[in-house]
Amino acid sequence: MASPQRLPKPVARLALIGLGICLVALLELAIRVLVPSAAAGGPSLFVKGRDQAGRRAWVLNPARQHWFPEQSFAVRRPEDGVLVFCVGGSDVYGYPHGAAYAFPARLQRLLTAAHPERTFEVVIVGGMSYGSERMVGLVRELVGYRPDAIIVTTGNNELVEADWLDRSGDGSGSVGRARSLANHLALYRLGASLLAPEPAATEAEVGSPFGIDVERRENRILQKADRQATATRFRRNLELMAEAARDADVTLVLTTVGRNLADWQPGGGMLAPALDDLTVLRFAASLADALALEAEGQPDQALAALDDARAIDPAYAPLCFRRGRLLRALSRAAEAREELLTALRHDATPIRALPELNQQARELARVEGLPMVDLEQSFERASGDGIPDRRLFLDYCHPNAAGHELIAAALGPALEAAAGLPPRLPGGPTATPPAAEEPAAEGFALWWFGNVALRQGRPETAERLLRQAVEAKPDEYRTLVALAQVVGARGAADEALALLERAVELAPQSLLARNALGVHLTQIGRLDEAEQVLEQALHLGRSPDALHASLGTVFLRRRDADGATRHLLEAIRLGPGSPGVHRNLGLARLLAGDQEGATRAFLDELRRNPLDGPSALHLARLLASSGTPELRAESARLAQALQPRPPE
Repeated sequence: MASPQRLPKPVARLALIGLGICLVALLELAIRVLVPSAAAGGPSLFVKGRDQAGRRAWVLNPARQHWFPEQSFAVRRPEDGVLVFCVGGSDVYGYPHGAAYAFPARLQRLLTAAHPERTFEVVIVGGMSYGSERMVGLVRELVGYRPDAIIVTTGNNELVEADWLDRSGDGSGSVGRARSLANHLALYRLGASLLAPEPAATEAEVGSPFGIDVERRENRILQKADRQATATRFRRNLELMAEAARDADVTLVLTTVGRNLADWQPGGGMLAPALDDLTVLRFAASLADALALEAEGQPDQALAALDDARAIDPAYAPLCFRRGRLLRALSRAAEAREELLTALRHDATPIRALPELNQQARELARVEGLPMVDLEQSFERASGDGIPDRRLFLDYCHPNAAGHELIAAALGPALEAAAGLPPRLPGGPTATPPAAEEPAAEGFALWWFGNVALRQGRPETAERLLRQAVEAKPDEYRTLVALAQVVGARGAADEALALLERAVELAPQSLLARNALGVHLTQIGRLDEAEQVLEQALHLGRSPDALHASLGTVFLRRRDADGATRHLLEAIRLGPGSPGVHRNLGLARLLAGDQEGATRAFLDELRRNPLDGPSALHLARLLASSGTPELRAESARLAQALQPRPPE
């Protein structure tokens, strides 16, 4: 009897691979059908329950209350019902006041007033710090409720979400990219959710933004490749949302996002690497001269000095921002707008949405034939001179009441078209900011506004707001840390220490609290305790660059040049944009007698912050004996320009 003929080994291997792929595909299909939450990318956003009126409704899943506001909608939609989901981040959430403040609630009132014969449910699906990556899963779930439309407003959280993905292993890098691709498979998401489920909110966190822990890497220098990768990922995620909506025959409405151009300065800048040391000093001296002239009430001369600096590097974001604001004060609005947009485009550590993301949303809407509501243009038109500012925004991107009214008005006609309603709402953006009353700040909002005031250089206002926030919620560690920083800066060292010790007691795993305590202990000379606190914080495993920078300062205060240098070099390796680290490295080099290394470090600091006074003064002293005549002259000019001027 003849033995069965065997397949050639290469063919057999291919057959086994094909069989494996078929089995995975069948399993993927089964999971998508049988486990909708895995298809959506996490625990279901809504579960059946009872709303506040006692009716049967889809209500927010308790497992998602850490990120989303309380929302509900009818299980059985009325015959005259119109269901709309608004997907986005904290601007859709209504941050920092809450859901009643947000534009979806205002849009529902607007539609109800225009179409009283219909019943509208405009549901907020705004996740704190959510970006497009996680919104894909939301849209995949939401299409299953058969809404009349889904509005997607995103762009401000792409970099925050990228950092979150990096920390969770789903971001950049070869492993991160592989996991990011795998995250689009329901099979992978189901396995990940079983092995590492998302924690449910505690009772104190439910319905409160205090339950949201977000870390922004404000020392990260965004390179051109990072921008391109962010835009590519953003476009792909929008395409996936459009695909999910198209497959379910649901209208997807895309929007651009607005941001505060005039009143929120860039996170940082980096001078062009090609500039030599002498040119860096000339740039810094011109910038310092401009600030001094502006403070003295000489705007035309200040602008001339800024133009001198701009001729050296027209893409240094803080310079562009200052020049744009000065041009606006001189009533040169068109030039001001272009300069402020340049500041946004070249922000080295951006917190606002990158301009290219809005362009990606516009382009996809054009290619896919999707409705597009250009909120960026709406904000510009409502600003009069084309420069959105604090008349429409609370901070860098979160609209105030007038801004939310503006968004609702801009979206109204698009929603009428999507739901097949007669056009009763006026089309086109308003030319003036709509009147809207701001609610009184409470709880979390007090903390946020205190932080905004602190960033904008208003410490007295910040302290007043933060004290009110502590009174409203005494056990919120972030408020305690922020208040400690304010009171410590004005010399109340004992009060600051008590606040920080309480913050660490409340949140022992918080890097923010531990690092702030370590820094304060260093400032008051308790160096051994500072080192212990910071070393313990290193074991938390997050943002070690900031901790190494703080430890470097501890060793510097001890006059331990080797220890300081070791930690500061590690901080620079991990976070090259950390402010002041190169300056401290220069001081450590000086302590070790390395004048050449110190000169290099101080110049590196000035490339990141040309107005760093201590670096300029040390550099002037070093170059007075070792530099060329040109370097000596420019460093002396910079040091002089940065000296405090006596009042007249």
